[in-house]
Amino acid sequence: MGVAGESLRVDGDECWAYKAIFGLPWDCEQFLRKAVEVGHPSKHSFSVPKDLQLALDKHLEWSEQTLVQYRMSWCRKWLKRAKELEHAEQLDAASRPPHVRQATFGKRILLTDEILTEMQYEDSGVLDLLRHGSPLAGEIPKSEAFEELYRPCMLTMSQLLKEAPMTNKAVLAVCKTSGDLEVDRQLLLETREEVKRGWAIGPLGSIPEGAVVSRRFPLVQKTKTRMIDDFSISGINDTASTHNKVDLHMVDTFAAVVREFFRRCNDESKASALVAKTYDLKSAHRQVPIREDHLRFSYFCIYNCETGQAETYQLVTLPFGATHSVYSFLRLARMLYTICTRQLFLLTTNFYDDYILASLPGSVESAKNSMELVFMLTGWKFDMDGKKSTSFGTVCKALGVQFDLASSGERVLAVGNTEQRVQDLQALIASTLQAGELCKQEALILRGKLGFADSFLHGRLGLLVLKQLSEHAYSRSAKLSPELAFGLQVMVKRLSLGIPRIVSAKAVQQWFVFSDAAYEPESKEGGIGAAIFNESCECVGWFGFPLQPSTCLHFGAELKQTIIYELELAASILALDFWSDKMKDGLQICFGDNDSARFSLIKGACLSSHASALMRYHLEREASNNLCRTIFVPGMHESQQKQMSATIHHAMHHTLYCLLAWMSHVLQWRGLITF
Repeated sequence: MGVAGESLRVDGDECWAYKAIFGLPWDCEQFLRKAVEVGHPSKHSFSVPKDLQLALDKHLEWSEQTLVQYRMSWCRKWLKRAKELEHAEQLDAASRPPHVRQATFGKRILLTDEILTEMQYEDSGVLDLLRHGSPLAGEIPKSEAFEELYRPCMLTMSQLLKEAPMTNKAVLAVCKTSGDLEVDRQLLLETREEVKRGWAIGPLGSIPEGAVVSRRFPLVQKTKTRMIDDFSISGINDTASTHNKVDLHMVDTFAAVVREFFRRCNDESKASALVAKTYDLKSAHRQVPIREDHLRFSYFCIYNCETGQAETYQLVTLPFGATHSVYSFLRLARMLYTICTRQLFLLTTNFYDDYILASLPGSVESAKNSMELVFMLTGWKFDMDGKKSTSFGTVCKALGVQFDLASSGERVLAVGNTEQRVQDLQALIASTLQAGELCKQEALILRGKLGFADSFLHGRLGLLVLKQLSEHAYSRSAKLSPELAFGLQVMVKRLSLGIPRIVSAKAVQQWFVFSDAAYEPESKEGGIGAAIFNESCECVGWFGFPLQPSTCLHFGAELKQTIIYELELAASILALDFWSDKMKDGLQICFGDNDSARFSLIKGACLSSHASALMRYHLEREASNNLCRTIFVPGMHESQQKQMSATIHHAMHHTLYCLLAWMSHVLQWRGLITF
């Protein structure tokens, strides 16, 4: 039992208090067992949504034939019901406002409602977005399909309407040419095409009283020019208050699904081969109407390159750039995803209007027909031809990356950048290096593109380049520094290697690394040490050695009072490097009691020059050693020593002290370093 006491008595006081903190601190071995028991987060969390977990269950519990037959039965049932509801659907459509009826033409809302009711779908009001249309301003309707998270509006509706006349004049005044006649012409043609297809009305001769005008501008992309409806400039987006946090199915979601499938196939000794394809909803936002009483918020202006003036239009379908559009469309997209996974047990994920569908090789037709029938039954249009219409294969390109399932039979998925993305980035970097300069906007754009691509490469070496790009963007000069130019050259080589991230069901070994350092400012002497333990709490390696004043000078001892931060950082970095052969492809948990060193290891960046040199070495070695799944566990500050936290804090420091003392004791006798 550990006890610490503190008298709060003041001389002369008859009544006094005595504060006592007591507990049962862990000894060295107990702390190690607790660390192993908790383990690495990746061992416990596969991040598979519950509906996809259900689909995985059916894929493993049922035979492939049973799964195919079930899907056929479900499809026949609802095809029959769709026929029975044809007349009722027509009457229901006729009751909607004209612009809503036109936007939802072909949507079987009554049939969709029955499907949702049968499967007890949580978001009971989702179909109101099709029956009546989506709002554009004010409070965003709450959805039970997403997690709760309230965010207040920045502007009230009364403020928006009060300021609308002045705001409208200001928006029209800034509606100018983009500076590129061809881009301006594309903007005008695209807008006229939307009018032709019934998605917008205009040009309008005047703006009605009470209307709010936003601005449309062209965004030039690689192969096309996208029209962006800026609903922030008018203040409409600031009126949106939300009750939900929307969770998008990112690259990690699909990887987690495949990984869990591999893991369970491995446990049950089943075949794990998979193929995949993608689906893309056609003109997704234009399939959703705007609520009739919110049409006054759907006005926008463009620059007409033929007249040299701004002209105004009105949208009747969701704009691309309004906050309400995002939430409304994601509710509907999640509805379709849930039907596919919960009713047909399809292995599909949803990111905005993109769906990735994986299937067993023997049931690809069943998966394809079932997915497409969901779209057809509910009336959602999807791309059936062109480059967005894909076929099942072992390589699937989606969300800007490439999923390679060629080795899925061996329970391996490779996730990397597409060849096109790599080529585009290399060309962009080459032109930047040739120009020798980079303005702020170009630097931030390059940083964003490199940041996404770098997240699918081994290691965090790219963090150094990203940090340099951020610093360059906000510097006074557009000229490339020698350091940034060298970093971009390194990035070109890094992209050319293109080693993908690997997802597998292989049993992953966990490694627990404890490191510590000491430094005496008066004598300018120090020491570092570390020990590594496996999942059985066995010490499989250690090192420890003193640092003479001459060595400490290399860490900046002559420039600052203490170099404990640099030494703590060096201890962790050396430990991860020394034992990289053991820990390669495993999960690493690194314990240390210096928060500054921990934050630097997490960010991959340091402030001091000496620490930055250490970090550069670490990131280079991390990439080559494939130590990409390290977590750094903190110690506790004195401010956190309250109640039971005090006990944990004591145990943490006691453990590290014992390890270093033990290593120093052995070194005193042996006079050598053991790996």
